[in-house]
This record gives sequence, structure tokens and C-alpha cells, in this order.
Amino acid sequence: MFASLLATLGAGQAAGADRCRFVVDERSHIDGPCKIERHRGGGFGIEAMRRSRAFAVVYVAPSGAARAYWNGLSGARKADVDLGDVERAGACWSNARAMICAWADRAWADRPQGSSVKPFEERARTR
Repeated sequence: MFASLLATLGAGQAAGADRCRFVVDERSHIDGPCKIERHRGGGFGIEAMRRSRAFAVVYVAPSGAARAYWNGLSGARKADVDLGDVERAGACWSNARAMICAWADRAWADRPQGSSVKPFEERARTR
């Protein structure tokens, strides 16, 4: 379901050296290699590459407001567990409950230590 939803939305970021971090209720579900899928309008989805079946999606409205969802502890095939409204800070979108971060390909290795990396959707436009 996740892959077909993202393909329908025009996703195009291939897996490679992409890195993600995804935390819900202080529990880490993704922290390392991942697949990042870009959505129209600035939203995106992330999916674990190993061990975890977790994935999350951030939908961004034209106003810039964003809401996040994930597939839950059961590892369901669709992201229908609402994480609430999220706000962007650097490469991450978060609220009191969840944090979803995505760094695409070489930006992870090239990031300055101790500083934020531009989210992958902004870097993709500047290439």
C-alpha cells in the first residue's frame, strides 16, 4: 500500500545512502538507512530499510501546515495512525509526540557537525 500510494503521488527519490530518524512516544522506530519518497506539495514518506517495518508520512498543505501519520506498532500496511500536526525545524518535522527526519543521499555525510541539514526536498530543487 505504501509503495503504491507514493508512486501515485509522483514519488521519485530512490533508495541509496538516505538516512532517517523516526521517533514516536520516545521510542525510536527508524534511525539509519531508509527509503525517502517525495510527495507533491512538499510532503514525504520514509520507510525503514532493516529490521523495522515502520514507515511514516508527512502531508503538507498549501498553507504550510503539516500533519503526520504512521503505520503503528502492529506494522500495518498503511499509514493510518494519526500523529497530529507537526512543525518543521531543519530536516525534521515534530511535535510533542513524534519526530520524523529525512536526509537524502550525500547530504547526510556532508552535513556540518552540530547544524541542521536542509530537508531533502529543498536540496533536490537546487541540484
